[in-house]
Amino acid sequence: YEHCTIRFAKNTTLHVVDFFTEKFADWLTVDSVGCSGQTCPEQFNVTATSELEWSSDWGTVHRGWMICTDPLPPILVPTPRGPIDPLFRQVRVSASSPM
Repeated sequence: YEHCTIRFAKNTTLHVVDFFTEKFADWLTVDSVGCSGQTCPEQFNVTATSELEWSSDWGTVHRGWMICTDPLPPILVPTPRGPIDPLFRQVRVSASSPM
């Protein structure tokens, strides 16, 4: 069993980056808004009087949660050059590789 309470020193926005807990057994609550399972708002606006509470039972373990005060930057994926052939497989063969 785990339980903790987090209080905030100033107004800020919490960004829910990842959330996956045991549904109806593990709870994250921010200012009376409860989150459990895979259901949680994408962000919370908190003030100096806000509280974040976490409680979990001893049962099933899931991934948990990640909440940040800054949004994560977008992941930049390079644009492919030329046509993409889904059947092409690149294989490295060296002189010592069995044929």
